Amino acid sequence: MSRLVFRVGASAQEIDRDILGQLHTAMALINAMEVEAVEPVRSYEFADWNVFFKMMTPNRIAMLEFIAKQGYVASVRALAVALGRDYRAVHADAGQMLRLGLLHRDSDGTTLRCESPAEATLIPA
Repeated sequence: MSRLVFRVGASAQEIDRDILGQLHTAMALINAMEVEAVEPVRSYEFADWNVFFKMMTPNRIAMLEFIAKQGYVASVRALAVALGRDYRAVHADAGQMLRLGLLHRDSDGTTLRCESPAEATLIPA
């Protein structure tokens, strides 16, 4: 499982430095033959808190937590019913989370999965 990192308000230079640092760490581990110790990191950068809260609404966070706890959901409709929310709103939220890469569809094109929010880190600027 990869670790999710959310950055809010970080400059391009800070992000570049962090990526280079992660690359150097990974290369050092590979050179030391400790390849299994490399933890994948998926990073999401948001310009400011307004953008973060626009994208990561309480309903979207609840949706991700529910799917992570269940392991998967069979469909957007099943998710809407389980959450007690309107189908269209859940469909829109799921679409946004799919575009961000926080949700993934299985090969059947319907089943939704996500990474555990417990593995997420929020780094404020």
